[in-house]
Amino acid sequence: MLIFLWGILIFAGFLFPKSKSVSFMMLIFMIVTIACRTQGADYIVYQNEYKWSEYQTFSEVHYVGYLVLEQFAHSLNFTFEQFVFVIGMISCILTYTGFKKLTYNINIVFALYFLYPFSHEAVQTRTFLANAILIAALPLILKEPNESDEKRKKRKYGIRMITFFVLSILACTFHFEVSVYVVFFALMLFLPQKYGKIYIF
Repeated sequence: MLIFLWGILIFAGFLFPKSKSVSFMMLIFMIVTIACRTQGADYIVYQNEYKWSEYQTFSEVHYVGYLVLEQFAHSLNFTFEQFVFVIGMISCILTYTGFKKLTYNINIVFALYFLYPFSHEAVQTRTFLANAILIAALPLILKEPNESDEKRKKRKYGIRMITFFVLSILACTFHFEVSVYVVFFALMLFLPQKYGKIYIF
């Protein structure tokens, strides 16, 4: 059933690229898909991680930010299923927010995202959250502030760049693979303007 809906939504995304109703259905589909996941090798690994996270220390793990979330969820007496649902919902909303700010044809982007990498993200809780943070943060550096005054524009853009850098570091505490964004952010800062801007999607 989910595969059938997946195909219908991809088709609808291309057919109605700006429809808010289609966008909403795609967002709900993403959340439901993650919430319905109850099996698979990755699911078992994450489930065991969550079980033992209550007793772990920061020195014992690679991803400190994710451990903080797990231990916070334990303090609220969340089951693993509730934890996955909340993290998945946050990740989906962050992804939607980033797409909405980066494109006018959001449903086409969603449709392509459904083809890949959503099938991977849906089973990789840590990776999905890290990538979602970066997707939501990308508009900060890819879209210049709407300011006529040049000094205020530069100041606002500087604040945005600092915010993006902080969010990138935060994302790295969930999964280190997103550190590539930090590298390209540094290149964008320090390469001479004659080389133009670097865009990473």
